[in-house]
Amino acid sequence: MDSREEYIVERIIDRRTVNGKREYYLKWEGYDDEDNTWEPVENLQHCLEMLAECDASLERRMRAMNMHLKPKKEKHEKYRKNN
Repeated sequence: MDSREEYIVERIIDRRTVNGKREYYLKWEGYDDEDNTWEPVENLQHCLEMLAECDASLERRMRAMNMHLKPKKEKHEKYRKNN
């Protein structure tokens, strides 16, 4: 019999990559925010759909941020030096 407790992920707050491995910052159902933890993806096989939704959402936000931060191309007038 498996004596491990099963915890339910309430939501995924963030993700990061540490030493080439992806981790997710989780809010656990029934626990306070100070109990949130970073978990490697291999511990989260039971919530793959949530991970995919999180990744898609973060990718959309990153694209939006990049588009917002890109400098606008300015038209530069050519000036001739008068000697």
